[in-house]
Amino acid sequence: MNDSLYVRVGGESAIRKVAQVLYDKIYTDETLQHFFCGVDRMAMSNKMQGFMRIALGPDSQSETAPNLRTAHRRSVGQGLNDEHFDCVAGHILETLRELNVDESIIDEILALVDTTRSDVLNR
Repeated sequence: MNDSLYVRVGGESAIRKVAQVLYDKIYTDETLQHFFCGVDRMAMSNKMQGFMRIALGPDSQSETAPNLRTAHRRSVGQGLNDEHFDCVAGHILETLRELNVDESIIDEILALVDTTRSDVLNR
């Protein structure tokens, strides 16, 4: 199969829906809420959509790491850690399942998400 994850997950419309549902979960999660106080929800959703376009696209993994460190530096200063990362990953899993994404694609996406852990947590 030569199609990128972006194509296999459903392209642009799926990316928009995933970001919307994901941030509905994140913004109401008591474990994560404090990282988003005063942060514009639409702006965050747009950033997530941009990240997903790059991360799920054909040859983009190397482009994501430097931006993830910068994007999460403030949150790391507020205590962002593995527990929070796992919580977001769990929300990604739930979101993809709710949107009826094939389990094999979900597995690939979660494996990709896990490769970002050290960059997100600025290690």
